[in-house]
Amino acid sequence: MKKKILIFSLASFCAFSTFAQKSNSVRTNLTIGLALGDYNATYEKKLTNKLSVSTRTNFMSRTGIPFGSVFGLDTLNRQFDNLITDISQVNITAGGVRPEFRFHPKGEGLSGGYISIFTSAQFGKLSPIEGKFKRTNSNGDEVTSIASFAPSFSHVGGGIAFGKQWVFGSGVTIDLTFISLGFGVNKLKALGTASDMNEADYENYAKDISNKMISVAGLGPNVSSSADGVLVSLSTFSVVPRILQFGIGFSF
Repeated sequence: MKKKILIFSLASFCAFSTFAQKSNSVRTNLTIGLALGDYNATYEKKLTNKLSVSTRTNFMSRTGIPFGSVFGLDTLNRQFDNLITDISQVNITAGGVRPEFRFHPKGEGLSGGYISIFTSAQFGKLSPIEGKFKRTNSNGDEVTSIASFAPSFSHVGGGIAFGKQWVFGSGVTIDLTFISLGFGVNKLKALGTASDMNEADYENYAKDISNKMISVAGLGPNVSSSADGVLVSLSTFSVVPRILQFGIGFSF
């Protein structure tokens, strides 16, 4: 009987030790972004029983722009009299990184409730967007030109989140963020060019774009011209609340 008790005690101690010693975790966040082709992976490292640090990376490459207004496309397209490019066929390529510090109040290591502070940086580009527009050339004649814009965008920000993570004895890990509040600066840049335009034409085109485009979130676009084309820059500030973000992975 004593032998059985000893064996059971040793087995329980080993199981507990295996659970307690887990200080690394890898997982993926199963959010709406994954359904849209935004793939992500997170690595988390326990520093102390109350503090951990993690880094999430993500990558997206797909055809079709979800929530085009987020990228300022509805504003960019206002310059064209006739859009040639099918927005549903525009390709988007993007990626980013999100470092995060987690505080675990109960000191349960990777397990238990947490409060996190994170920063994030996202960068991407879209395939060129073409459209026709009417303009007055240097001779005073009204002509129709075709311009091509190559947009790129970025987001830099941070935020705070509250959640809980479960690490089971087998290593299976479930992460649930109850609520998060993110904020940051979004920037859109697009260089427009046309084969039949010179520097003077670009200068006039820039003035025309400035008159056509409207401000977004209280911030108007900056339009400049050079011999290389017309550069449209747009900057906005966003605050994004999110609830119930679910992740699954493995701890070791």
